[in-house]
Amino acid sequence: MSMMNEEGVRQAKRRLRVLYVEEGLSHPARHLLPLLASEVDYYLVTAERDREFADRYSMPIYAFPSPKFPVQRAWTSRRLAARVLQETKVDLIHSHSGTDFLLPRTVPVVTHVHGSWQADWRRAWSAASPAKKMRHLVGFLHYVVPESISTRRATHIITVSEAVKREVIRFYGIPPQRVTVVPNAVPEHVYNIGYAKRPEDPPRLVYVGRLHPSKGIAEVTAAFARAPELEVEFLIIGDGPERKFLHSLAGRDPRIRLLGTLPHEEVLRWLDRTNIFIFPSHYEGSSLALLEAMATGHACIVRKIPVMEEVLGQEVGILCNDVEAMVEAVADLVSDSEKRFEMQRQAKIRAREFSWQKSAHILMDVYNKVAEGACGSG
Repeated sequence: MSMMNEEGVRQAKRRLRVLYVEEGLSHPARHLLPLLASEVDYYLVTAERDREFADRYSMPIYAFPSPKFPVQRAWTSRRLAARVLQETKVDLIHSHSGTDFLLPRTVPVVTHVHGSWQADWRRAWSAASPAKKMRHLVGFLHYVVPESISTRRATHIITVSEAVKREVIRFYGIPPQRVTVVPNAVPEHVYNIGYAKRPEDPPRLVYVGRLHPSKGIAEVTAAFARAPELEVEFLIIGDGPERKFLHSLAGRDPRIRLLGTLPHEEVLRWLDRTNIFIFPSHYEGSSLALLEAMATGHACIVRKIPVMEEVLGQEVGILCNDVEAMVEAVADLVSDSEKRFEMQRQAKIRAREFSWQKSAHILMDVYNKVAEGACGSG
C-alpha cells in the first residue's frame, strides 16, 4: 500500500471530535449522543447537573451552574467553548439555537433548532393585549434576536420537524440544502407499554405538558367543564402558571384531576392506564408528549397545527381547529369504543416510524458532511 493510501485509511478511520454545547442536555441529546459515542468523541459544554451523564459515557465535560438569563448563558457557553477549542482540536460544534449566538466560529457550527422562537413570538404578539406587548418586546430581544443571529451564522441547521424547517427557511432566508430534519423519537421500552389495552377498557382522558397559555390547556379544560354530560375522567399531568385556574376548575368538577409534575416513569404508568390523549397546544416544534402518547396506545386529539399533522400522519388522530371541537371529539370517542380502540392501534403503529436509531444515522451523516465541507455551503 502506498504512503498516500495509508494516510487515506488513517483519515477514514479517525473518529470525529464534536464540541457539544447545550444549556442543559435535552431529551434528544440523552438518546442521540450515546448512540453515536462509538463513532464520535464528544466534549460537553453543559450544566453541572449533567455531569453524571457525561461520566456514564466517558465524555469530557466543561460544566457550569445554569445562569438565569439567555445572554448570561451565551457568554458562559462562549467562554467554556473557547477553552475547549484551545485545549482540543475539534472538527465541529453542535450547539442549540438561541444560546449559541456568541460561540466562536473557528470551526463549522451545526445549530439545532427545536422550535422557532420567531414563530411562537409572532403568534403570542398578535394575541397579546396592548398592556402585554411591552413584555413580549423583551421576549423578542431575549429569544428571537439570538435565534436569528445563531441560525444565520450556522454552517448547517438541524430541525426536529419539517414544520420547523419550513419556518427556518421562511423567517431567515436559509437555503433548503443547509437544513436537515432529525426527528425526535421515544426510547424502545416506551413502545412496549400499552399492549394490554382492550376495546372494552373504560375511556380515560389525559393531558401531559406545561400548564401554560401557549399549551391551550386552560381553554380546553374550561370547555370540558362546560360539558357535564361527558362521563370520563380527565387527568392533567404537569405544572405551570395556569395551575391555580385549573385547580379551581377541578375543585368544582370531580371528573378533573390535577396530578402535578411527576417523574417520567410515573407518567408512563399513567399512560399505561389511559386511552385518550388531548393536546391543545397552539405551537410546537415537535412533541415528545404526543409521541409517547401514540407509542403507548392512545387515541389522540390535537389542535390542527403543522407539526401535529406531520407527526400523526393521515387518519391516525383527530385534528381540531378549536377547543369546542376537541371536546366534541372526546365525546365521540367516549361513546364509540371500537373507533377509540382502532385509533389507539393505528397511533401505536405510526409511532414506530420514529426511532432514535434512524435519527442518529441522519445526524451522523450531517456531521460527516459538515466536517468534510460538503454540507451547508449553499
